[in-house]
Amino acid sequence: MYVCTMNTPRNEFATVQLSHVVLLVLLFGGGGGTTLHSSNTSSRKLVADNASSPATNVLDGVHIIYNNDGENLWSVTSSYHAKGAPITAEVIQGTVRDTIGNVDVNMICPFHNVPWWNSTLEPPTVHRDWYDSTFNFTWVPNGGSQLDFVLEGGDFVGTFVKESIAVQQKAFVTVRLNDGQMCAHKPTSNADPSLVSNDHQFDRMSQFWWDHRSDADYILGLQSTPPQGFRDCCWKDDPNTKRPSCSCSNLGCELSWNNTAVSNRIVRLIGELASMYAHQGLSGIELDFERGLDYFSSSVSNEMRHEKMMNFVRSVRRALDAASPALALGVRLAPSVGTLSSQGLSNLTALTLPADEGGGGVTHITWGVFFMAFQPVDSQLADLVLQVPKGVPYFYEITSWTGRGPRDPDTVAGCQAPKIRVTKEEIWTTALLTRTLYGGQGLSAFNFVYTRPFYDVPCEFDENEPYSEPLFEALGQTRNTTFLECCADQYYRLSPSISPGEESQIGKGRAIPSNQTTSL
Repeated sequence: MYVCTMNTPRNEFATVQLSHVVLLVLLFGGGGGTTLHSSNTSSRKLVADNASSPATNVLDGVHIIYNNDGENLWSVTSSYHAKGAPITAEVIQGTVRDTIGNVDVNMICPFHNVPWWNSTLEPPTVHRDWYDSTFNFTWVPNGGSQLDFVLEGGDFVGTFVKESIAVQQKAFVTVRLNDGQMCAHKPTSNADPSLVSNDHQFDRMSQFWWDHRSDADYILGLQSTPPQGFRDCCWKDDPNTKRPSCSCSNLGCELSWNNTAVSNRIVRLIGELASMYAHQGLSGIELDFERGLDYFSSSVSNEMRHEKMMNFVRSVRRALDAASPALALGVRLAPSVGTLSSQGLSNLTALTLPADEGGGGVTHITWGVFFMAFQPVDSQLADLVLQVPKGVPYFYEITSWTGRGPRDPDTVAGCQAPKIRVTKEEIWTTALLTRTLYGGQGLSAFNFVYTRPFYDVPCEFDENEPYSEPLFEALGQTRNTTFLECCADQYYRLSPSISPGEESQIGKGRAIPSNQTTSL
């Protein structure tokens, strides 16, 4: 269920969160400090006055980052992109204009294992010829995807950067570092008519992975016990079920970062990207460590993981410094101590120290929630922010959905239960907690447009209806701290199975007095 406060001016605010069977009482004190009380932690004072980045001033005044994963341009239906229509410059411009007046940084992903720019290191024409000859396809002009747009002479990144600047937003790119989703989807032609193109293999399957898919020095899954490598049956349909006859773990498509050839490839590609677009107005690059979450096998020591990752991040920082002008460097990290440790990223101080002082030179952090949004009190953010040096800004992530509701008995086999959409009240609550309790600079919005219709055959309707427009206006309102503290309705989701529309469960219109602690 929910606990809700309605339009309550607050010098002191209290409520209860039980989603992890932990009683959390959040007290917003009027005396300049913020204290978190929990049944299993001692009281702590959280630093709340983070200044701009120590390496650049790019993040000054930034409160909202919009993380556009790039895939949605092809898969999502919108006013500027009809279902099945090709990617054009107008589509890229449209995805920027979606957010006019409501975000400060617009960030797009042009790398899903394959670069979506006119790379000289991995040229699109070479990728096209390799892909078609390997899987026996014939490339079709105007096939419609992001990489097709580049092959037809378009500038995917350049168009995005130019439009972002035109609407007074700072342009960033984000780079997925180890996304293994391609294992689950068989190769299709660049002009696949089935519209099962939310996972378009032509745009995301690299020759680098294909050439090393059976090499345990490169493939993370082959280093596990038992080995979890790629198998051909994952892409071959059973004639009776019309579905793949076996399944492959993403580990079979994820690369081992214990092998420096893997990380060095990413450094070179990011360096090329920076050198091509910094002078055009690109302001920063984010390293997405949540796509995916796995980088090392269990046999690699924590010390070695830290060394490998610090060398990688430091090398990226130097590549960005070589661009003119130098670019901001962000990281998207899980707000989980265990995950960061497994990735070799648990030393946040070292990560954010300048590279010339032996650090990684990271200028800002986004605490990502992966796919489903949850409040920061349901993470380990309280412990993690204490490790971030003063002056390094950080942002907390929201997405377009918070969980899955009850499963409909008529749901198509193999599809999951319908998604529960995030509400504007939850966005406001997340922003208030992030900035007031945890000292964050603002929010980052990820997978935010998937409230619109999108290709997810055969699960498109069962999992994703009802469709609606993204909550861009509510996102923009989170810049206004006065509005959040005095006037915004606040919701605290205590069960992911209850929709905010269920009035009896929320008690909508019933304010919680500012001096009252509410419990169940």
